[in-house]
Amino acid sequence: MKSAFDAFAMLGFHAARLTLVAEELNAVCDGGVSRSPGWRKVINQGRTQGLTVYALSQRPALIDKDTLGNASLTRCGRLNWEPDAKLMAKMMRCRPDDLLDMPKFHFIAKADTGEITQGIGQRV
Repeated sequence: MKSAFDAFAMLGFHAARLTLVAEELNAVCDGGVSRSPGWRKVINQGRTQGLTVYALSQRPALIDKDTLGNASLTRCGRLNWEPDAKLMAKMMRCRPDDLLDMPKFHFIAKADTGEITQGIGQRV
């Protein structure tokens, strides 16, 4: 699966000017590190290629930190595991309990400008 993900990321990078969605990113990371050269290109150079990237995970503590650090917008809903909540609370400038106790569909979002907003998503 990891080699297929790397190929997917590299194809997306070279195709340029598209929206790339990676869901459950933790499945292709090893202990919070991505070993995919394609994904590293997407995350570190994708903006220059015109990429819009949606990197999704229910386990943010297990995804690579370049993905979190390079995000233009990070949105976090309720988390159920304390290590995930601690990591995201540090990033979102809130308390871990704010994320552990958050009602369903509520979220906190942080832009790369530092602006933090809160809201309620729609049930689908």
